[in-house]
This record gives sequence, structure tokens and C-alpha cells, in this order.
Amino acid sequence: MTSAHVPLPADVVTLLRGVRTIVVVGASDEPTKAAHRIPARLVDLGYHVVPVNPRGGTVLGLPAHRSLRAAADALAATGTTIDLVDVFRPSAETPGVVTDAVAVGAAAVWLQSGIRSVAARAIAEEAGVRYVEDRCLGVDARILAEADRTGAA
Repeated sequence: MTSAHVPLPADVVTLLRGVRTIVVVGASDEPTKAAHRIPARLVDLGYHVVPVNPRGGTVLGLPAHRSLRAAADALAATGTTIDLVDVFRPSAETPGVVTDAVAVGAAAVWLQSGIRSVAARAIAEEAGVRYVEDRCLGVDARILAEADRTGAA
């Protein structure tokens, strides 16, 4: 059985179908890290990925913004909104990231596999921001893309 046959929760499918621009908080320029590989996969799948790394520089050849606010400001200057904030930060840091995501008007927040936070979830839910935790965005996006390609979705 291929991964395309693994059913995704309906809320994840609905969320991903509406996503174009993904800001990746904690993106890495180190190819061995998931915070590099997953954004690369998202780019390959056609998403507009905007890396955030406090050191700046580049990730995947794209300019890395030093903060979520800086990324949001740069996107706003082009008339682009943030559909999803993908988070590669420790659980303890996620309430702050979600607070920032709410402040910049992000539509949704996704905490990568192994990252969970009751406080972050509460902040997102109170603000009406869609929230996913402890799932790999790269895997789910690939499963959906393959299901769409094969007509299995």
C-alpha cells in the first residue's frame, strides 16, 4: 500500500487545499535537518515557502526573514497573506510563535511532528486560527498531492 492510500483527516485535507503561502518558523539551511527537508518538499509541491530564521541569510536559496513579523511585513508589501505558519521550534516556544502568528493575521498554524502545546492550542483556538499539532506537514502535503494526482482524494 502506498502512502497515497493513507487517509488524511478531513480537517487536514480542507486546510491544505486552501494553503498557498507557508511561513516556516525555524527553517534551517542545514540539509540534514527536517527544518530544511520539509520546506524543500513543500517548494517541490508548489507551495510558496517563506523561511524564518533568526540568523537571516538564505534557506533553499530564499531570503530568510529574522522574525515572523518581518516575513509578514515583506509579504504584505506584495499583497500576500499568510495561509499557514509551519513551526519547527521546541514545544515551550510555541505559545509565543502562535501569539505572533495571530498578531500577523495568519490563517492557520501547524506544529511539526513531536511538537505539542496545550497553551499554543488555546491561543490559536481563542483567536479563531486553525491549528494542527504533532503532524508532519511535508508528509501530509505529499499524501494529498499524490491522492489528487491519482484521483484517490
